[in-house]
Amino acid sequence: MTLGELDTRILLERCVDAEVAERAAAGWAGDRFGVFAGPDRRLAAAWISAWDTEDDAEELEATLGQSAACWHRNALGLERGDCTIGANIAVRREGKLVAFVRGLPEDAGAALASHLFTLAGPAPKPTPLTDLPIPPRVRLPEPTPGRLEGDVYRNDWLDVVGRVPQGMLGHVGGHVELVVERPGTLVRGGLSVSTRITSDAENEKTFGEVQAAFVRDAAALSMRVEALGGGPVTTALGAGVERRWRLIGTPVELRLVLVPICAGTGSIVFVLAHGDPYARGVLEGWMGSFRWTHGRNLTACDFLDPK
Repeated sequence: MTLGELDTRILLERCVDAEVAERAAAGWAGDRFGVFAGPDRRLAAAWISAWDTEDDAEELEATLGQSAACWHRNALGLERGDCTIGANIAVRREGKLVAFVRGLPEDAGAALASHLFTLAGPAPKPTPLTDLPIPPRVRLPEPTPGRLEGDVYRNDWLDVVGRVPQGMLGHVGGHVELVVERPGTLVRGGLSVSTRITSDAENEKTFGEVQAAFVRDAAALSMRVEALGGGPVTTALGAGVERRWRLIGTPVELRLVLVPICAGTGSIVFVLAHGDPYARGVLEGWMGSFRWTHGRNLTACDFLDPK
């Protein structure tokens, strides 16, 4: 009979920590075990296992070697003619093979463990499933920053174009791909790219991280943040999802908009921070100025969703 990697891990978890058992069971390459009954109804178990590498085999040997305390003399619990098994164990290793015996006297267990190695056949030679060559790895189009041409922002990697609002300054590059702001006034927008899958769970993770950062910044000013909610939103680049927050007792608001791209394997992220309704309108106009350069056939998709 065969245990397999899963049952090996389950067996070891009875004797060692779960993490130790999982590491020891990894690298399993095959095994056979048997339970034998003697004429006095005493049982013995013998197990021979093969592993991918000698390091894997050494790890199992060490784990089994420190498991002696978890083996006890016990019985099946039959009402008549019960079968019993002893607590003695023997562990041996030869190369990538590990032998384990339980229930025999010490000398007999060691002898049987050594004999188990003779029952293992030669390691099978790997045979290819096909003679088809592996194609060369296609170099992915790594992210490249956009550029400002006057008040026009272009990003060939994202295939988008937008406009810096009149009277505002634009900056390209850095952690945030594009920043627009007006010095001395709370009106600031940012554009970046997220490589997270745009599932509900991953979107919530992004929103949670932004909210936590906003709360920390507010706390440093002895202020508190109020969540204003959010939900689906339509942008010039397509359907997205948004979340908004406000500094309690002030008109200052923060808005985060995620627009999925490349079949949901990433998103364009807009961040808008403003201190009054006019500034909010300016930033909404800025976000609305963005357009796809060549439809939604983005160069970025070859990076975010390689075929």
